[in-house]
Amino acid sequence: MSDSLRIGKQTTHFEEPDIIYMKMVGDVTAEEGLAINTKHTEYAQGRNLLFYLIDFSELDSVPAPVRKAASQTIKEFPLEGLAIFQAPLKARVLAKLILTAMKLFKGEEAAGAPVAFLDSEEEARAWIARRREEVQQQN
Repeated sequence: MSDSLRIGKQTTHFEEPDIIYMKMVGDVTAEEGLAINTKHTEYAQGRNLLFYLIDFSELDSVPAPVRKAASQTIKEFPLEGLAIFQAPLKARVLAKLILTAMKLFKGEEAAGAPVAFLDSEEEARAWIARRREEVQQQN
C-alpha cells in the first residue's frame, strides 16, 4: 500500500497491483475533487487494470461539477470494477449519478465496469479479488 494522501477531508492511495482506494467524508469541495481526480490520473498511468475500493460511510454530498469532473476523469481508466462499502442511501444515489454520467461520456462500453455496494471493507476486497480473477480468465 502506498502512503495515504489527505486532500482536505478526503483520503486516497494506490494499492499494488491495481486498487485505487478512496474515502470520502462530508461535503466534497470542488478543490478536493479536482485534486483527487489529478492524483487518480497519476495512479492510472501505465495500468492495464484498475479497481476502485471506495468508503462512502461518511459522505454527505458531492456537488454536480465535481461529479461531472470525476465521470470525465475515470472514463479513460481501464476500470474493471468499483467496490463501494458502507454507503448509506444518499451516498448510493450520488455514486449512481457519477456512474450514469460516466456511461454517458464513455459510451456503452462503460457498462463493463460493474459496481457492487457492500457492507464492509472485507466484503469489498473479496469482491475485487473475485472480479480480478474473472477479468484475468477472460484475457
